[in-house]
Order: sequence, then C-alpha cells, then structure tokens
Amino acid sequence: MHTGFKFGILASSIGMMIMAVPASSTPAKPKMLSGTWGGDRMNLAMTAKGGEIRMDCATGTIKGKIIPDAQGRFTASGTFDQERGGPIRAEDFAARGKPAVFRGQVIGETIKLTVTQNDTAAPQSYTLRKGHGEKLVRCL
Repeated sequence: MHTGFKFGILASSIGMMIMAVPASSTPAKPKMLSGTWGGDRMNLAMTAKGGEIRMDCATGTIKGKIIPDAQGRFTASGTFDQERGGPIRAEDFAARGKPAVFRGQVIGETIKLTVTQNDTAAPQSYTLRKGHGEKLVRCL
C-alpha cells in the first residue's frame, strides 16, 4: 500500500508539470515599439505618441504607437521628407510633410524598416538596432 501511495504522488506531480508546460510555451504578447533605434545614418525615437526620424538629409514622423504582430511585423503611416543643403526656400518649407508608409519587422534587437512614398519610385530600406544612436552629419 505504501508503494501505491508514492506512485500516486509521483504520477500526480508529473501530471501537474505536463499541464504547466503549455502555459509557459505560449508566445509572448507583442510589445509596443519604444526607445531609440539607430543605423544606416538614421535615428528613430519611438514613444506611445509616435516616432521621430532624423537622417543626414531627411526627417520624418510616424503617427501613433506601433505594436508589432506575433511575427514582429508592422505597418504605420506618417511623413518623410528628403532635404537638401543650403537655405530652405519658402516652397520647400510649404511642401514638407509628404505622406509615407513605414513597414517593418522587429527581430530581437533589430528593425528592418522600409519607407515608401507615393511620389517615390523605389522604397528605401534601413536596418536599425535598439539603443543605438548613429552620428548624423546634417546637410550643409
């Protein structure tokens, strides 16, 4: 009888461990993209309100927060403006805020980001790393 009691406790313990395994292997809920990301002469600062992009000769904004899906993919809208050196003409300043679509995938501490504008023939792609701030040389 003693052996049966020990076996029952052992079987019960194993059963509880097996039941606990599926709960621990469920994928983590995607987190909001936040913080500073940098690379390819680009800095991206993300908050719950949106993002700000700074490049050597470009700036951009991302509207609202980004929460990637289970595979780390996301799509967001905003603006992206190519700049040039020298003084800014009134018509250049008035034309700022060109609509853009930002598509990306977060893989660990890296973002693969593509920027597409309606009037741009080819999308521009960048690789950004979390916590990195790249040194920018602004257009002169």
